[in-house]
Order: sequence, then structure tokens, then C-alpha cells
Amino acid sequence: MNFDINKDKIRPANQPAISRRCSIVFGAVLLFLALSFLSCCSRQENESRAGALYREASKLAQTGRTIKALEIAEKAAKLNPDHIENQLLLSRLYMDNGKAARAESSLDRVLRLKPGDVRALAMKITLLGDRGDLNGIEKAAKKILENPGGDPEIQKKALVALGDAAFLRDHDYGKAEEYFNRARAFFPEDPHLLIHLADIAIARQQYDKFHEILLEAEKRKDLLDRDGLVNLYNWLGDSYVFPGRKKEALESYQKALKLDPGNVYARAHMAYIYLDWFDLENADRILGNLPETHPDEVYVSSAACRLWICENRFHRAVRTLDNITRGKNFEPNVFWALGNLYMELGQYEQAEKIYRKYAVGQPLSVEAHLGLALCALAKGDEKGAEKIFKKWAPRLPGNSRHEEYRLKGALYVHNLNNLKKAEENLELYLKNSKPDDPGALMLMGYLRLLQKREKEAGDFFNRALANSRPEYYARLEVAELYAKSGYADRVMEQVNAAGREIEKLTPSVSAAMYYRCAYTLYVAGKLKDALHYAELSIQKDPDLTESLILLSRLYRETGEKEKAKAALSRALKLEPYNELAVFERDHPDKPNPYFYF
Repeated sequence: MNFDINKDKIRPANQPAISRRCSIVFGAVLLFLALSFLSCCSRQENESRAGALYREASKLAQTGRTIKALEIAEKAAKLNPDHIENQLLLSRLYMDNGKAARAESSLDRVLRLKPGDVRALAMKITLLGDRGDLNGIEKAAKKILENPGGDPEIQKKALVALGDAAFLRDHDYGKAEEYFNRARAFFPEDPHLLIHLADIAIARQQYDKFHEILLEAEKRKDLLDRDGLVNLYNWLGDSYVFPGRKKEALESYQKALKLDPGNVYARAHMAYIYLDWFDLENADRILGNLPETHPDEVYVSSAACRLWICENRFHRAVRTLDNITRGKNFEPNVFWALGNLYMELGQYEQAEKIYRKYAVGQPLSVEAHLGLALCALAKGDEKGAEKIFKKWAPRLPGNSRHEEYRLKGALYVHNLNNLKKAEENLELYLKNSKPDDPGALMLMGYLRLLQKREKEAGDFFNRALANSRPEYYARLEVAELYAKSGYADRVMEQVNAAGREIEKLTPSVSAAMYYRCAYTLYVAGKLKDALHYAELSIQKDPDLTESLILLSRLYRETGEKEKAKAALSRALKLEPYNELAVFERDHPDKPNPYFYF
């Protein structure tokens, strides 16, 4: 290295180059510091602006202007994506506007920034609940409960979520009940929690407890919103149905319907009650066009099927109920109705399959096991049947506890023709349960017909008619029993008496009832009279397919082949795949197996 000597000082000859490098480094440091300062100032400014936008969005959300609030909250999130309060607000606004995926994204960001945030976890429970993710709900709820002593509302929500998971996923009713009661410790007056407990009671088939809990919830109805009240009255109606208090049930469903005129559940269950009273006009009115507008709603379809059964349109009912049981929605009363219908038609193997499927889905169902007992009786396994009856019949609610006698009596008289046992069971039912029960009295009348004791049969039928409303429906049932027993003149007498009342009904109901008259007369061999009533049915409703098919057969058997062809053609045009119509077209000279009596 070269050195210069200047005034006794020694310095490197390349000092200017070193100085320049130092200057560059120093300048870079200053630039970095300046940029950092500017960035810090910019970030602080963004955070400040984001905070102001969050406060503005929050105020707008409180006044119900959610769309505008969402727009401003999104701007705030762009300025400061880590603003936890704004992300929580965004989540709520996204949920209110049906944007679940975006809401979940915002909540996930909050939980990354603050993993134990109970507010985010509570909102996550709502999102997961909407898509039925019970495992995710349980995980979020347990995280909330890791920090006891927080917001009571959030603690309650977590406990309810765990109760729902135990109830719906695990069917662990004891654990579910424990969680719901722990939630009640926070809010003992909350009627929603009582409704959860009612859910457990009905799952356990504790009908009295179910009713008591709902009555307690009704006392706190002021704490329920409209939807909560609708659900309460729907369920309260159900709780009156179980012990047979159908008038009070109807009143509860009417309250639910008044609050929500579009309440399909209430309308379908009101139809059930009217059908139990054989008030077909009101059942038809309340159902309206629901079977067409809500074909996938099992309550509607099963109610419509009960109406069709009352109208002797059995094939339509079987087909519809069978389709429902093949679907994803499990509804116990549908299985019960289909099983009973197969029993009525003598198709015991099919009935047993349905009852078994019912019992698997609802292992505590009394009705499912009683159905299996009837199937065992039908197969001649009396010991097996009695074993089931002994265990399950005492669990029937209220006045229904003697129902097994009526069920066994009906089965013996209709299917096994063990008339002695039929008589024993029916007499026990009439003595211990309902002495004036029209159905049991009719069965006793039918029993007497089978025993060739016509006068006594008539006495039982008259007692049944005296206790039946509407009378026309009861007369048609009596007519069918006479037809089965070969008393054709008695059939005509009852049908004509019913026909005078049927004329006064609404067109749709009178058309169906005239069809039933025609079919009963057809079975009794009264072809000309049957033709008269079939034509009356078509006058009331030209599109009633079953009447057109029966009319076609009657025209053919009375020699009017062109009219027969025209009637069948119209039926096939209305329903090209109707099995009754297709069979009539393909096998005109054979008995139609799709006609059921």
C-alpha cells in the first residue's frame, strides 16, 4: 500500500473510495428508515381509516342497513385485514346475506389471529349447524367451554350445540338432557331450552312429559319470536294428539297456522285430525293443492294418502307411501300408515318389512312393534305375537292402552277368520275402552254377518251409525261389509242412503265418494247401479282417473265397448303410467289386481 506523508500524518491513498462506500451505506440506512417510517405512518393511517370505516359499518348494521354496512366493512377489511372486530362484523353480515363461505373465511381469519375467540367460535357453530356438521359443532363448542365464566349467551350456545350433537348424532338422550339442563342454569326461563327437553321426551316416547314441558314453555311464549311460537304450537298440537285430545290439537295447529299461513306442517296435521273424524270436506279443503306443490314433504304426502284411502283409491296411496319410504327423509307416521295399508290389503310380508324398517329407525316405537305383533299373528305365530303385545301394548298412551284388543279382533275377523278369538278381543275392547266405538261396532256387525246372524249384525251396524259422523261415510263402510259377505240388496240400501248425503258435498269429495259407491256396487255384482254412480262421479270431476278406469270396465262389461275405450283413453291421457289404466288396456278380460277393496 502506498502512503502519503503530509504534516506528520499518515493516511491511505484510497481514502476517497472508502468514504464513498460509507456514504452509500449510510444513505441506504437512512432510506430504509425513511421508508419504514413512511410505511408505519401509512399502516397507522390505514388502521385508523379501517377503524373509522368499521365504526360506520357497525352503526349501519345496527339500523338494519346491512347491504351498505357490508360494503363499508369490506373496504375496512382491505385496509386492515387483521382488524378482528371488523372481521367478526363481516362474518355476521355475510351470514345475514346468505354468503356462508365468505363468512366462514372471515371467521377462520379471526381464529388464526386469536385461536380461542369465543365469539368467532359461537358464530362458527351457527355456520356448521346450517350444513349439519355435528362433529365440527362439537369441536367448536368444547373450545368455548375450555374458558368457563365468559358470556352466558355463548356458554349456553355451546352447551345446546353439544346437546344437539349428543341427541342427533349419538342418540344419547341422557347426555343431551344433561347439556340442556346445564344451559338452563344460565337461563332458567328460556322456552327454547324447554323445547329441546321436549324433543328428548318425545324421542323416549314419554308423551305425558312431552306435553307438560310444552305447556311450561307456553307460559314463557313472550320470550319466543314468531318462528319459535309457530314451532311451539305445532308441537303442542302433536302433544294433544297422542292422548286423543284432537279438539285441543286442532286449536293449537290453528294458532300456528294463524301466525304462519304458509305452515305446511300445521295444515297436514289438521288434515289428519279431520280424517280421523272422517270429515273429508275439511281435510280436502285444508290440504288444497299441497300434494302438488309440496310432493316431497312427507307430512303432506302421508295426509293425502290417508284421504285417498278413505276414498278407496288404495293403489294411489300404496304407490305414494312406498315412494316416500324409499326416500332419504325418515318419518315414522309414514311407515306406520304404509304398514297398516299393506295389512289391510292382506300383504303381510310387505307390511312386516315396513314395520321392521320403522323399528330400526325408531327402536322405542310402540306402533312399530305392535305392527310386528300383528304380522306374527297373520303368520299364525300366536305365541310370538302375544310376547310382543305383552311388552309393548301397556306403553300406549291414555285411552289407547286397550288398542291391542281392537287390532287383534280386526285381524282375526278380516284375515284369519278365527271368529271366536275375534269376538273375544272385540268384546274386551268395547268393554274396557270405548263401548260406542263405531269401528269396533262395525267389526262386530261384520263378525255376525260371517256367522250368518244378519239381524244381530244390523243391530251393531245401527249402533255404529248412531255414533258416526258423517253418516254417509259410515254407511259406505257398512255397505262394503255387506258386499264382502254377499248381501247385495243390503249394499244397495246403504249406498242409496249415503248417496243422498254425498250429493251435498263439495265436487272433489263427492266425486271420490261416488267412485267409492260405484266400486262397492261393482264388487256386489250390481253393474248397472255401479255404472250410474261412476257416471255421477265423472260429472263431479271429469279428471278423476280411478272413476274413468272403473267406468271403462263397467261400460265394457255392460256391452258399451266404444264408451269403454273412450273412458280408458282419457284416463291414460291424464296418467300415462297409471298401473290400473295400463292393466285395463293390456288385460281387459282379467281381474285388475290394482283394484283393492
